[in-house]
Amino acid sequence: RTPDGAGGRCPDARPASAMRCVAWIPYAGVVAQADDTAVGEVEAWESAGSLFLTFTIADQSAGLTSVDVLKSEEMLGAMKEGVSEWAAGTGARILRYADPPPAKCSTFFADAGSNSSTLTDCPDGTVLLPDADCADVACGVSDQAACCPARASCAEFHDATPCSTGLVVASKAFCAGDTCVASDRSKCCTYPESCSLYPGDCGDDEFTNTTAVCAGDECNAIQDKAVCCRPRDSCQKYVDDFITPDVNGSITCDHMVPTALCFKSPCVKGDREACCQQSCTEGFGNAAVLQCSAEQFVVENFCAGADCKASDDTTCCKQAMACDHADAFGGALACPGATVVLSTAKCNGATCSDADNSTCCVAAGLCEEAFAGDPGCPAEYDVKSGTSCPEMPCTEEACCFLRQSCGDAASLFDCPADGKILYRENNCAGA
Repeated sequence: RTPDGAGGRCPDARPASAMRCVAWIPYAGVVAQADDTAVGEVEAWESAGSLFLTFTIADQSAGLTSVDVLKSEEMLGAMKEGVSEWAAGTGARILRYADPPPAKCSTFFADAGSNSSTLTDCPDGTVLLPDADCADVACGVSDQAACCPARASCAEFHDATPCSTGLVVASKAFCAGDTCVASDRSKCCTYPESCSLYPGDCGDDEFTNTTAVCAGDECNAIQDKAVCCRPRDSCQKYVDDFITPDVNGSITCDHMVPTALCFKSPCVKGDREACCQQSCTEGFGNAAVLQCSAEQFVVENFCAGADCKASDDTTCCKQAMACDHADAFGGALACPGATVVLSTAKCNGATCSDADNSTCCVAAGLCEEAFAGDPGCPAEYDVKSGTSCPEMPCTEEACCFLRQSCGDAASLFDCPADGKILYRENNCAGA
C-alpha cells in the first residue's frame, strides 16, 4: 500500500495494458548511492489485486547494479512486506508484492480476565489465539470470533480421552483452549458426587444410600434415583437378626409393628425404636417409672415406640369408674358380706366388676367411732348410736341426725312461773 499523497501523479507510460497506475513515489530513501542522492523513481501499479512497483533507473552510469536493487528489499518492506517474485524489465527492475499480511490477534486482544489497559480482553469463557490472523491489516472488535473462540467443553476431552476409572467428566468445566488436550485432564476429570447430595425424594419405603455415588459430577433426581434410593428392610429382619438370637433377652420387643420398616438396609440395633412397641402394662404398670393418675387405669394397648414415654399417657391411661358410681356393680352398690363401698376408690377399668371387690369393698365402720370427739357431728346434730356406716368413709349424712328444737317441742315443757322462760332455739337431746 502506498503512502497517502506520495508523489501525486502517475507517468504516462504503462508497464502493461492490464495495469493501472495508483501512485507515483519519489525514489529517494529507497534505492540510493553511498552519498544518499536519489538515482531513480518508483511507480506503483495495481492489477488483479496485486501491487507492482517499477524502479526506473535514472542514471545507469551511477553504478547501480541488480544486487543493489535486491538489497533495497529491506527498505521497501516498510511499505510492503513479502516479496512474491522478481521480474526483469528493459532498463528497470520490477518487484511484485502480494497484499499486505493481516494483523495478528495479539495486536488487539488480550487473554480473558487480564484487564489489559491497552488491549481488548477476550470475553469470559473464551481463549485468545495470539498467532491467529485478523481479517485485515488491523484488528478490530469484528475479529473477536476468530481471535477469541469459546473454550472447548470438557465433554470433548472425555470423548477423545476418557477419564480414569472412578473419575467422571466435570460437566461444567472447560479445557484451557479451544480444543482439549491431554494436559486438560486435571480440569476435566473429577470424582462423582456422593448420593448424600441427592436432590430428589426417596419413597417412604426407601432410604438415601449415602455410601453410593451418582453417575456424574452432579446428582440428578431422575437418573440417579435407582442408585441413591434403596429399599428399606422390613422389621421382621430386625427381629430375625437381633431379637431371636438374643437368648438373654437384653433386647426387648414387646410387640413388633407388622408393617414397620427399618431406617435403612440392613437393619441395625438402633431400629428397635422403629420396629418395636412397648406394652402399656409394661410402661405404665405398677412397677414402672411411669404411672397413670389416681383417677385412671392402664389400658391394654401399646406405646408409640420401643419404650413408653410420658407422652404416651393419652394412649395408655383412661379415666377409671369410681367405686360408688351409679353404674358400679351393675347399679347394685352392695358389697358382699359385712363390707361397704369405699367411695374414694376407683375400679380398675372403665366399668366395675366383681374383680374390683378387693379395691372397692371394705369393712363397715360404726358412726359413733367415726364421729366421736372432735369435730364430731355439727352443732344441733348428734351421732346415730350403734349404726354402721353404709359406705366408707362414713358421712355426716349417714351418721348424724338433727336434734329436735325446744321450740318445736314447747308443748312438752311447762316452764316454772318464777321468771324462767322457754329457750325455743335450743335443741333437745334426741330426734
